[in-house]
Amino acid sequence: MNLKTTYTATISLLTPLHIGSGAELQQAYDYVVRGGKTWIIHSDNMLDRFVDDKGNFDERILGRPADELLEPGDFQPGSKVFRYVLPGTPRSRQRGAVIREQYKDAHDQPYIPGSSQKGALRTALAWHGF
Repeated sequence: MNLKTTYTATISLLTPLHIGSGAELQQAYDYVVRGGKTWIIHSDNMLDRFVDDKGNFDERILGRPADELLEPGDFQPGSKVFRYVLPGTPRSRQRGAVIREQYKDAHDQPYIPGSSQKGALRTALAWHGF
């Protein structure tokens, strides 16, 4: 008796899809818009810049948004200061504007959870049966 069956499926999206993680990112603090792209800040790596070899923290950065602490050389592919870069820009460009983060896997790649796939399949089967 086989208790596990594995299927390979290809999903083609017909409309935009957003499965949110519940996290909200604030412009200038969690992400920066530059050059037609949205750069998502890696907060741990950003803070590491302001801790010296002895573990002392540079308190001059307290209260300052991350966009004031970035350097022009940071905005390049592979920069450790950013988790990932998205093409395009959000509608609002105001400081503190919020975008909702997409659900991602451990490697910051978009991910569709099994529960969402199951719900979509259930809906398709219900429509077909109806």
